[in-house]
Amino acid sequence: MRLGATYSVDYAEYLGLDPIQTFEQIADDLALDFVRIPVYWNRIEKTNDVFDFVELDRLMAIAQAQNIPVVLAIGRKVPRWPECFLPDFAAALDENELADAQLQMMSTVVTRYKDHPALYRWQVENEPYFALFGECPKPDFNLIHREVILTRFEDQSTPIQMTASGERSLYLRAASLADEVGISMYRTIHSDVFGQVTYPIPPWTYRVKERLVAPGRVYVSELQMEPWFGRSVHTYTADEQLALFNADTFEAHMRYAEAVGLPTVSLWGVEWWYYLKEKGESSLWEAAKRLYGASN
Repeated sequence: MRLGATYSVDYAEYLGLDPIQTFEQIADDLALDFVRIPVYWNRIEKTNDVFDFVELDRLMAIAQAQNIPVVLAIGRKVPRWPECFLPDFAAALDENELADAQLQMMSTVVTRYKDHPALYRWQVENEPYFALFGECPKPDFNLIHREVILTRFEDQSTPIQMTASGERSLYLRAASLADEVGISMYRTIHSDVFGQVTYPIPPWTYRVKERLVAPGRVYVSELQMEPWFGRSVHTYTADEQLALFNADTFEAHMRYAEAVGLPTVSLWGVEWWYYLKEKGESSLWEAAKRLYGASN
């Protein structure tokens, strides 16, 4: 099984971590087969047509130095809550102007990184057809098509992936536009009514839906390896967090992914493991090191 992870500078910063130093430590400690990095529009283009790639350049350089292939997730909706990360200047734009600005941003990113040695794959949007999650506008199907066409035009050699809800979709719409489909795999979520709820989904259901697409074109882009918190993580003690998700849960979720049987899995929660380690609770970090293997 090829094992990767998603790394979010935005979430690392929210946890009070230095985004660059944290990624350096992750890349140094964990032998990742690949990493997915969301490109946050509001971080690279705070002012219209003024781009700042210092942070993203540094992440790519770290990945290159550690021989970690990178999936860059681009678009309006990318991983981590609230999913859509629009810059402040976008608030003054009408729908057509916003689409044009977004496509220009994506063109600039693709042109900059298409020949980077660490680039492995583009991801266009994140679960764009799943409108029930995230603080985002309704999906614009025409715009999504334009984004894929633009990315393929600007970079004709790098594969494109799209993502879909593993539990609440059939993956077919994403597969119609992309070379590969990444799916989420969440075991336990938070409900304001029922609290922590575990999906009663047997592993074989994911494989059935994979076969509707094509064997080999579907992988797990988000395997839940952190709690679905019902409120800010900063309001929980370390013990309360580990009561929701601990090393035993970590191993159970890996066994579930192994039972599903898809050959490539990207884990979700690496920033949180490191955050707990910095707080003095290293059990999940050590579990991750055992799973990935130490890189040094």
